[in-house]
Amino acid sequence: MNGNNKCMLTRISLTLFVLCFVLFQDACCSQSAQEQSYVPGQILVTFHEDVSQEEVQALHDRLSSTILNHFQKLNIDLVKIKSGLSVEEAIRLYQEDPHVAYAEPNYIRRIQPKKSADTP
Repeated sequence: MNGNNKCMLTRISLTLFVLCFVLFQDACCSQSAQEQSYVPGQILVTFHEDVSQEEVQALHDRLSSTILNHFQKLNIDLVKIKSGLSVEEAIRLYQEDPHVAYAEPNYIRRIQPKKSADTP
């Protein structure tokens, strides 16, 4: 085998190794990332516009939830759900109430660094 073929074989092998490493890393880490895709014990709740603050508080009290923050401009409550209640179950309970426009997990969003043209 001449020098050019060895160099080409080395480059191909290295490229395949890096590709396999990246694919394997994504496969092994994706489940963990999915499990942590939202904050445990917290949900976001939005009520219909015609719902009074007393009705909002009454529902939170009935479900033993606490408002951690209210985002006025978005009309969204960040809610801590009662201990022992899953996020999925809390969302279901909130969505059953006719005053609720929507309820969803408090998703964790991560900013990915922008890849440059030089990044493999």
